[in-house]
Amino acid sequence: MSNPTTGQIGQMVNLLDEKKTSKEVLDALFKQGILANVLGTTDPSIVDRDSLRKVLAGLRVEVKGFPIWKSLTIGGVSRDELLKKLVDGGHRVSNYARNIMEKKAFTTEKKRVTVGLVRETVKGLGFTENPTTAELFSCAQEHGLKLCPAEVGPHLRLVYGDQPVDEWNWIAMRPITGSDGNPRVFRVERSSDSLPFLDTNWANPMRRWDLGNCFVFASSK
Repeated sequence: MSNPTTGQIGQMVNLLDEKKTSKEVLDALFKQGILANVLGTTDPSIVDRDSLRKVLAGLRVEVKGFPIWKSLTIGGVSRDELLKKLVDGGHRVSNYARNIMEKKAFTTEKKRVTVGLVRETVKGLGFTENPTTAELFSCAQEHGLKLCPAEVGPHLRLVYGDQPVDEWNWIAMRPITGSDGNPRVFRVERSSDSLPFLDTNWANPMRRWDLGNCFVFASSK
């Protein structure tokens, strides 16, 4: 039996915070293997809300946080300067990315600040089924991770020159609604047939994400 992940523990905490935890929900979580990992048992009949809460209280203290993947300095440049740096540096910038950088919701810090970034897959957050954007971000924040400032996307694209081919990273950020009416988040990628690329994906609250998708969060450390 494997150790529970922080994502699995977060899911359990969210479950207990609901007004009613049905037997059907608990049975389903046992079938997924989540409760077995957390409680160390395959017998759902022993589960009750109070005993599960006590176990989780101890586990949450023991589980270590996510390691810092990169330290990124942001701020100190305007949106226009940031876009110029990308273009002058030979980076491809999609029309969608340019569009949300033009929106009022896209802001940059006046002074330079350093942000610790965490890179993790959807599965690494403990999900066993494709979550919605709302579920994914809520779970991450339960683990102490934070949404990134929107400018993390362009700044990461600028400095991530050694990004492996075929690696795609979605930026966990408050989505910005583009001119097409869709809320979008940045995607920092390098495909085998392209230059380093800054693009976006639509990310409305109910959009579902594959378990293998990698997201970049801001660390709370």
